[in-house]
Order: sequence, then C-alpha cells, then structure tokens
Amino acid sequence: KKIVLLGDPGSGKTYEAVNLLKVVCTDADFERYIPIYMNLVEYGIAHNSIFEYIQKQLKTHFGIIGEEQLTQILATDKLVIILDGVDEITQEDNRVKFFADINQLLSCTNAYYYITSRTNPYHRNIDNIVEYKIESLTEEQICAELQKNGVNIDIDKQYKALFSNPLFLQIGIKVLKTSSGKIYNKS
Repeated sequence: KKIVLLGDPGSGKTYEAVNLLKVVCTDADFERYIPIYMNLVEYGIAHNSIFEYIQKQLKTHFGIIGEEQLTQILATDKLVIILDGVDEITQEDNRVKFFADINQLLSCTNAYYYITSRTNPYHRNIDNIVEYKIESLTEEQICAELQKNGVNIDIDKQYKALFSNPLFLQIGIKVLKTSSGKIYNKS
C-alpha cells in the first residue's frame, strides 16, 4: 500500500509511475479510486505542501473542501497518490519539508502511496514504507531485448554496460535499427 521505488537515472521510475497512473485511470478494477499524480519538481515552487496539492486536485471531485473534509477523505482508501521524483526537489529546505509532509500524511491516512526517487538523495527518510530498487538489466535481458527488436549483432562489453540502463537500451535499439547494426561510438 505504501511503496517507494528507487533507481538510477533512466532506470524507469517515472515510466512506472505514469504507467500506474494509466492503469488506475483506465482499469475497471480501480474505478472506485481517485488517482493523484504529482511531479515533485513543482514541490516548494508551485505547491507549498502535498496537502495543498491534494486539496486542489480533489476540488474536481468534491468542490472546495476544508481541512476537516480533506482529513476524512484521506482516511479512506479511495486515493492512489503518486509522487514522482523526490530527487527533483532541488532546494534542501524544500526536500526536508517534503519528508515532514509525507511522513505526516502516511501516519494519518489510509491512501495508497507510490513514490519514486533516485537512490542518492533518499536515505530511508520516509517511515512505514516498503522500498523497492530497480536493478540494472543483465546481459541476458539486454540480448533478449535486442533480439526481440530485430537487432541481431554482437555488442562489446562496454555497450552492454551502457545498455544495462533501460533508457539507454531503448535509445541504442533505435540507433542500431537506423544504422544497420553498426555502432560508431557511445554518443
């Protein structure tokens, strides 16, 4: 119910967050849930707190709501709150405030939470949450993905290391398809 997904840049954290949002919005199994997606690069800039952001997002469902009604809504399990990119909160004081906000929210609500962050700015700062880490792709996974996409060449070890990141693998597949399977340099 409360998950933080950690990974390196380009490992697929935002992809998974957006995919979850899509599932909650389109799958009949989730029709009673209200999804709330927040790109955390806006935290402390466009929004002063997670509570404020959630309150604004719920306005479309409930009209203007006060703090007491917000607390009642948050106590239900009808919300799926997706907070993407803790690492993108660049100001240290905003990040400290975010961790205070999220810990308060987690302690007083029954919503579902899905939070993403790069590993480096996250040091178990969120209480009562299950952590998952996206691991790099293995050589076998890389080769299988290349073959699945019609790229049947032997690639050097240095490129396998580069392609262990899913984003770079997808870019590599596009480059290899358009260059007849020839790699000229890493860039």
